[in-house]
Amino acid sequence: MNEDRVLVLYDAITAVREEYIEEAAAPCRKVRHWGAWAAAAACLFLLIGGWSFLQPLGFTIVNPFFRAGQGDGTGGSGGQDDTAYHYYAGPVLPLTAEEEGLTAEREVEYDFSLYDVSLKDDGRYAYLRSRQACLVTDSYMLTAGEPGTFTLYYPFAATLADDTALVPTVKVNGEVVKTELVAGPEGDTPFSWEDMKALMGDDYLNRSLEALPRLEERVTVYALSDFHGRESKTAKNPTVEFAYTQDPVKTAVTTWGFNGGSNDLQGGKGSRHVSIRERRGSTAYLLVLGEDLTDWSIRGYADGACETPSEGVGATVTKYESTLGEMLALFWKDYRGAFLENKLQVLLNKNALLGLSCGVLLDRSSNLLAAVRTLPFGLEDVFDQVLHRSRVLYLRFTADIPAGEAVDIRVSLVKYPSYDHTGRGRERRGFDLAGKLGSNIAFTRLEASVTGTEHIVVYRQDFGFETENGVLKTTRVALDPNREHWYMDVGAAPKKK
Repeated sequence: MNEDRVLVLYDAITAVREEYIEEAAAPCRKVRHWGAWAAAAACLFLLIGGWSFLQPLGFTIVNPFFRAGQGDGTGGSGGQDDTAYHYYAGPVLPLTAEEEGLTAEREVEYDFSLYDVSLKDDGRYAYLRSRQACLVTDSYMLTAGEPGTFTLYYPFAATLADDTALVPTVKVNGEVVKTELVAGPEGDTPFSWEDMKALMGDDYLNRSLEALPRLEERVTVYALSDFHGRESKTAKNPTVEFAYTQDPVKTAVTTWGFNGGSNDLQGGKGSRHVSIRERRGSTAYLLVLGEDLTDWSIRGYADGACETPSEGVGATVTKYESTLGEMLALFWKDYRGAFLENKLQVLLNKNALLGLSCGVLLDRSSNLLAAVRTLPFGLEDVFDQVLHRSRVLYLRFTADIPAGEAVDIRVSLVKYPSYDHTGRGRERRGFDLAGKLGSNIAFTRLEASVTGTEHIVVYRQDFGFETENGVLKTTRVALDPNREHWYMDVGAAPKKK
């Protein structure tokens, strides 16, 4: 099981990070704006865990994250027992183009040579964190009605927090070509083929290429830096509190780098807290949209609950004006280097990440002040949504297609499987293929093949391979190029004694 992806799924479901749960667990005399979120996350986790524990005992409990699929053996969701997956990795998606008039013959190979095989870290497959990964080669012989240079897009399902090792490699006529990463619009976490189909719809690529918004609204910035205060037996968690008064209608406050706080919108009072041991050497920011704060003050405490004042704890406050977009760009620069060095987001340019962040805010409300007030944890909420929400990413590249000739496009990628991590089907792994979803290319031939078959058994599939007791007897099959979807559920072959 790929633990990173399970954590991504958990984050996507709960939207609560561990440090906030720990912060909410600390005793505090103040009414915390964020406590309800942590409690909801805990209840959610217990619900999932309780279901996992009771199911093997014969209890019938409705899992709120399961949705019925079409799994009838003729092209349904691909999940066992007619259910969706806990984690759905998405299908191998087809190449598409910016221009019309392209035709292609397509071949897709699923290579299970490394499935459930102990890997030696020789550098070739060090990126495989799951022994159930599959290596896919998606090949096209591409022709055009009129010769020219064409802009092509190869899609793959991912989040921006996934490893860069998942980026496909594209070859044109045998030569690796340079590609540019384009992020599609985010959507709800997909649990089945039907969810993925709904996410992409009919114009997903066009929406992915739309100009991204920029936030030019002016903000007043309070930057807290030069934190001072030592931990001791009487000051186990030195904390700085920034307390303020605001207009509850004309002002909205959000933060970056703070650990907690309280907010009384009706009374116009609020506070934000910074743990010195977590922010020492860095800066925390409080942003004010609309009218400025009526007044503010800095106080030092010996504890995270802000109950024991301490004169030796404090920070320097610098006040200035900027735009919300400029501040988001600054935070992305800080965030990218600190936490996400090998994640897909590093392949997006700064403007793309900024635009996605702006889009998250504007999707919450057309009124920016109202949108900011919906952020329970500050701007970190926006970044988490940009990084962890499901989307389809595209690799953009160009290819010259001469008159009367075909161009060989070959895409190689690591494909992690769909899976269920509890219940009777947890040993099964799902791999599926999309025939037409989101593509404007006319496919005249489509074939699928499987190699490394000695490492797997097949539980279910609708590709049309011949099987006997789970063993593949045929490894290549011709598919209907006008059909949308195929699936197979596989598992590790029994170990030979």
